[in-house]
Amino acid sequence: MLLDLRNLNNYVVSGEVMLEKATKELRLRLTLWWICSEPVSDEHLYRVSEEVARAVGVDPFKTIRVADVPLLNAVVAGLRGRTLVLTRALTSLLTEEELKMVLLHEYAHRKLKHKLKLVAVFVALLTLFATASAYVSLHLWVQVW
Repeated sequence: MLLDLRNLNNYVVSGEVMLEKATKELRLRLTLWWICSEPVSDEHLYRVSEEVARAVGVDPFKTIRVADVPLLNAVVAGLRGRTLVLTRALTSLLTEEELKMVLLHEYAHRKLKHKLKLVAVFVALLTLFATASAYVSLHLWVQVW
């Protein structure tokens, strides 16, 4: 079968558009990778997680989720930090001891309440910005009148 050179331009344009769409989708998936996760029912993973939680002195994660993205990452999700999200690459490449270190790191975030502190800092900065914005707006309004 010979390639029809008259339609070659259409194939190139179509391929570029498809590549651009795929690139945008991949960027979005890599940026919001923990949202694209699904619950895992691996008893061994939950057992290791509970072992690390006991060692740290916190309650174990209520839910462990896995995201199928080409990253090595883990994150504590949710405001109360009850969900752990791991990437499939992380769970498949690490030994059990290395996985324990990752879990220890994530449990430390939870124990030290890093997420709540981050939210508090965000709210403080937002309040400061809103106050400064209101002050400047009022000051400009007074000058106009």
